Amino acid sequence: MKKVICFLFLSVFSYQIIADEGMLEFKGTSLLSGSEKFEGQEKYFCQYRKGPMGDTLCTTRYSGSESIAGEDVRTVSYTFYDDKLHTIFFLVSPKSVDTIVAALTQKYGKPKLETNFLTNHMGVQFKNEIYNWEREKDKITIKKYAADLNTASITFRTNESLKIYTERSSETMKSKAGDL
Repeated sequence: MKKVICFLFLSVFSYQIIADEGMLEFKGTSLLSGSEKFEGQEKYFCQYRKGPMGDTLCTTRYSGSESIAGEDVRTVSYTFYDDKLHTIFFLVSPKSVDTIVAALTQKYGKPKLETNFLTNHMGVQFKNEIYNWEREKDKITIKKYAADLNTASITFRTNESLKIYTERSSETMKSKAGDL
């Protein structure tokens, strides 16, 4: 009898832990939510065209109109496939990365850290840090140096988004190959 009660308790408790790990969200907008929140809002510029990179892309119009972990965000982009949010992409200053990593670590636990080196046109090397929080249905990636040495990136994305991108890219390549 004790084994049955213990099993039931562990089953309910473990279900609660799994159920509590909802999709990633940013200020009340969670991955897999719809695009209706963005439509007609002055704060966002939305583009609609179906392709490998998404069906709808909404970007903040004004630099500095958002923040994450108290740090200014240069821009935030929201990418939708089939009217479901699959990616939230931020550009921030590399100086903000330590603060943002600390806040996300507190919320989601310790990330996996990868390092590599970037070399500028003068031959000077810079250590790049890439932080990854991998979860069952989604992932966060922070790159200290993204496009250049003055820009860091943060990506919240569903695990499904890469699959959708790959399938759509393959379809696009096949259709373009027919134009040869």
